[in-house]
Amino acid sequence: TGVISHVMDDLGYRVTGLDWAEPMLDRAKAKAKHRNRSITFRMGDAENTMEPDAAHDVIINRHLVWTLVDPKAAFQEWLRVLKPGGSVLIVDGDFVNVSLAEKLLKKLADKLLKLGVLKPEPVHMPSDMAGTHNSILSRVYFSKGARAEAVAALLQEAGFEDVVIDTDLREIHKTQAKNWNILKATARGI
Repeated sequence: TGVISHVMDDLGYRVTGLDWAEPMLDRAKAKAKHRNRSITFRMGDAENTMEPDAAHDVIINRHLVWTLVDPKAAFQEWLRVLKPGGSVLIVDGDFVNVSLAEKLLKKLADKLLKLGVLKPEPVHMPSDMAGTHNSILSRVYFSKGARAEAVAALLQEAGFEDVVIDTDLREIHKTQAKNWNILKATARGI
């Protein structure tokens, strides 16, 4: 819905947002209109952006890579549309492989919710969407999880240099933890 586009616009950058889902584009455009922002949003595919060669300084995406059918093709496309010396920033995660500690704390949280000790968190995904999610997950390249090392290797194969993996999410988790129950925050190391 244009979250990163709006953050970058707020920081003063000229932003073009791409998505292949019209409902997401509609929501992003509505946000921009409501905020009186001049962000460009267009229909586009990460594996075939239809953008000109060397057109962008930076490509940023959030929670996209794990959904790609052909990430190497997408990465080659991103390299093509980046100006020489441009950068790509991928904000993503392995949403398939959950640590044992997180699994155990989730079970404890479920029990404490039933007892009324914990307040419910906002629903991340309605239960009726789980089947759709699992169907999509079975068809993507990272169906077994998007490990950072595997993403970095594909970036390098596509021609990116100086690939850096940053897994220190403490500051992000601290901010997010304001909306989490104590057990979820504990599972994330807060």
